[in-house]
Amino acid sequence: IFIGNAGTTMRFLTTFSALVPGKTRLDGDERMRQRPLADLLHCLTQMGV
Repeated sequence: IFIGNAGTTMRFLTTFSALVPGKTRLDGDERMRQRPLADLLHCLTQMGV
């Protein structure tokens, strides 16, 4: 799913994708790839997702 530079969409879909079965590939523009997601990924990992 290409989301451009939509940070809120990226965070929502990252969490949603982690909770549903199957694989999802999220991608964004160059700026989106530089934005931090480590805190969200850490939280999801701590929750066992």
